[in-house]
Amino acid sequence: MSQFGDSESEESTKESHFNEDKFGSDVSLFERKREGAVRIVVFKLVLGVLFVGFATGCIVYAVITSENSQTDANGNELNMFPVNLTQMCMNGTYTIVIRIPAGGTAQDYNVTKYGVSWVQDAEKQRVYHRVGLDEGSLQYEYHVYQNFSYYRNTSGCQKLDNLGYAAFIHGFGIQYIEEKHEEQVKIGGKYHEVIVYEGEPPLSVTTADGIHPALIRGYSSADRKVDYGWSLYFANPLNRTNTSSIFQQEYWFPTMIVGEADWAYFDKPDVCP
Repeated sequence: MSQFGDSESEESTKESHFNEDKFGSDVSLFERKREGAVRIVVFKLVLGVLFVGFATGCIVYAVITSENSQTDANGNELNMFPVNLTQMCMNGTYTIVIRIPAGGTAQDYNVTKYGVSWVQDAEKQRVYHRVGLDEGSLQYEYHVYQNFSYYRNTSGCQKLDNLGYAAFIHGFGIQYIEEKHEEQVKIGGKYHEVIVYEGEPPLSVTTADGIHPALIRGYSSADRKVDYGWSLYFANPLNRTNTSSIFQQEYWFPTMIVGEADWAYFDKPDVCP
């Protein structure tokens, strides 16, 4: 009996030891596998976060770069009046409209028109601009270069060291007007699609007489390759109902074309020093 009992006890002990070793080993292996799987998941999550962050950064950079690069080949901002173009027109019109004292309630105006030419080289930053197309009607002309200009009128010619290409364009204030809408305008007897721009320039923009325009309106071709013209409008000065004042200056170039002009227009006039 005792012998049988001891044998059973021994077998039971062996079985117990056997099961302990077996399951203990499996549990340890399972724990190691689970720990490795967790590490892999964490690693993948980190990689995913890094990838999403990198992609987001790329998108933000692309958006910022795109917003800062909304310019055409000549550096003109796409929603602003294109001021830096290679273009020319030799038979434009410059119109000055002056308010004159009116006896009744209606405002009277005095309108004066001159022939005007405009030749512009965007690459070399030069402008030839003349008001009065023949010597008999000459009002003035500019030969504008990158860092200086020559100004000529009936009294003679002088060099302007402080008036270069950028400052000359700035004087018209047209670089400050924004795109508003598109419309059709009759040019040369035919209707053309144009872009209309409007805006009030800063106070630093004034005429030769020191008058600040209250509004500027400009017109370009629908493809923004040429400018058809611009108008400057001036407020009626207070307490000056009995005196004349300027109402509008308009530069209109109905035959403005794209492309290089005769560069001889940029030569210094013989009468200039």
